[in-house]
Amino acid sequence: MWLLPPALGVFGFLVFSSSRQDVPDRIPQAVPPSSARPLLSERHSNDSQSPAVVKNAIFPASTFPAMPNEWLVKFQAAEEMEAFLARVRKIGGRVLAVIPRLGVVRIGFDTDEQGIIISDLVPSTADTDYNYLVSAPSPPNPQNDPGGPYLGFGTEALTWLGVPADNTQWGQGIRIAILDTGLTEVPGLSLGGIRQLDLTGSAAGNPESLLHGTAVASILGGTAAEARGMVPAAELLSFRVLDDTGTGNSFTTAQAILSAVDAGARVISMSLGTSADNQVLRDAINYAISQNVAVVAAVGNDGVGSVYYPANYPGVIAVTAVDANGQRGSFANHGPGVTIAAPGMGVVTPWVNQQGFSFSGTSAAVPFVSGAIAMLFSENPNLTSTQAAQVLVGYSDDAGASGKDSYFGAGILNMNRILSRNQPGRHDIAIADYYFNPQDLNSAQGRVPVQVTIQNRGTTALSSVSLDIVNNGQSQRTYFNAMPAGSVRSQTISVPASALRSQNGAALQSQVQTIGISDINPANNSRSVTLRSKETRP
Repeated sequence: MWLLPPALGVFGFLVFSSSRQDVPDRIPQAVPPSSARPLLSERHSNDSQSPAVVKNAIFPASTFPAMPNEWLVKFQAAEEMEAFLARVRKIGGRVLAVIPRLGVVRIGFDTDEQGIIISDLVPSTADTDYNYLVSAPSPPNPQNDPGGPYLGFGTEALTWLGVPADNTQWGQGIRIAILDTGLTEVPGLSLGGIRQLDLTGSAAGNPESLLHGTAVASILGGTAAEARGMVPAAELLSFRVLDDTGTGNSFTTAQAILSAVDAGARVISMSLGTSADNQVLRDAINYAISQNVAVVAAVGNDGVGSVYYPANYPGVIAVTAVDANGQRGSFANHGPGVTIAAPGMGVVTPWVNQQGFSFSGTSAAVPFVSGAIAMLFSENPNLTSTQAAQVLVGYSDDAGASGKDSYFGAGILNMNRILSRNQPGRHDIAIADYYFNPQDLNSAQGRVPVQVTIQNRGTTALSSVSLDIVNNGQSQRTYFNAMPAGSVRSQTISVPASALRSQNGAALQSQVQTIGISDINPANNSRSVTLRSKETRP
């Protein structure tokens, strides 16, 4: 029986530990400057969406944190790049690295004067940019989060998602690249079968610095009976791009992305990000997507209306976090770029020294989605990354505002629906969610519209559905006709703003049912909630 060590909080648990093993690196490394090959003739980015760059000029102060005394320079021709590198070396500048495939060089300088001289060497046809910092999202504290209280998953996240008890073959034949802090060995995660590459240039100082990446890897491929992974049969590749402080940079992350593609990864899982749009990162992402690689990334934990990069790039599956009640963490970033939500609150993963780790945040949610994509690839190797993503969002459970929104994206990952998507004749109508816009609390009328959303989660169209809503003791019934599989409908009711602002909140109950048809999952036909504004939550 597991105990809960006080230092780990309410989501902690005990596991068995074992020593770390070093594994020889067999992952292709980035090409060094001296072996630069001709550049690709086409640009991988969409110029209309490219970040603003400074051309042939001394850089102004960076808006976002960046590597000190470093510039990135992007060239259109290999000859120009080689000539520039020769001049930089001649004046004593440091050529730190080159990505020939993207035509990008990483330059370091020791003094402002040297930096000015180097900037004067940049040809007018080249673009310059900062090497922005990339980091693991700041860990949230669910117990103190104003959006709570939250219900942690513990070791039940896979059951909650609908993953069957026997998923031992999930991910067979699929390689998943984890770009993170690197790994240490824990129960259920043997490093003997994991290829690793360290791109940080500094050794890990202690096992704790590897906790973040190890937790991600355990959720993906762990085999511990107490906390099994999503795709235990998948082959994991570990790219250490974050150092002991959980920090890396855009250039190194781009190197790892290209190396992951070269190593045959079908999925790239990144529980990291930056607030800064960056051309080298954008180009690396576009290259991976062009090679039919699914890229999954965290939206970030800053609670702001701006999604992290690379999650915010087109084509990337941007993941937010929910608790075991399907409630989104208010710490999660939001915006139009959000794709899907997954378990990200109190997810217990194995750790060393007879303890476990309670993993929360959008970082924790990413590997569940990466694993779901890998499962689809192993099920059908001919599936494209776009098609796999469409399956995930097409069979997600709607949440928040009706339809796709900036907080949940398409909805919450549901593996049970994905697994049964090709089974005809499944009838499953569900109460999806209740939603109100906090801005409506200031309505002059003193009443707030609340959406009650239902969803057809079966595989067959429903001809007639009834929805009963009890609001302040008053009941109303609404009928919906012709609901295709996967579709959502909503009914809007009016609730006093004063009730939503009160400590007691507004109590609502609703029940939906198919008319004349047996529902395979009656448990999701009814739902009771108490809605209140975030400011008045106890």
